[in-house]
Amino acid sequence: MTKLIVNLNYINTNNTGEAPVVSALADPQVPKKLLEVVELMQNNVEEVLSKEDFFSLLGIRKRQLERYFNRYLGVSPSRYYMILRIKRAHKLLVHSQLSKMDICFACGFVSYPHFSKTYKSIFKATPSQTKNHNKGDSLYL
Repeated sequence: MTKLIVNLNYINTNNTGEAPVVSALADPQVPKKLLEVVELMQNNVEEVLSKEDFFSLLGIRKRQLERYFNRYLGVSPSRYYMILRIKRAHKLLVHSQLSKMDICFACGFVSYPHFSKTYKSIFKATPSQTKNHNKGDSLYL
């Protein structure tokens, strides 16, 4: 569970320019259910779980899950999950030889236009621009 702490600080996630406070996950008072949900999210980037999946798998109510995310991370569960997926896509764009379409699907997006629009809203560049800018830096993962 110690691998749950994710550094999202470089991603602008709200209008104030502040990123979610993920260091809160290191706090021993963080509810175990929140840690379990974050772990499930991290382990299910390609096949995105629905909110209902979290509720049934972990026995947590929707409102309780939303309160945990807002209190400890400052974002909604769906926003946090999307950020994890976009971060994974960014890493793959920069460090892999996978095509943009393969990366799109590997990060749980069902359409390239939606992936591209979401990616651009976070990184202020398209997946193509990121991939082209980092061609010389590509590594196989």
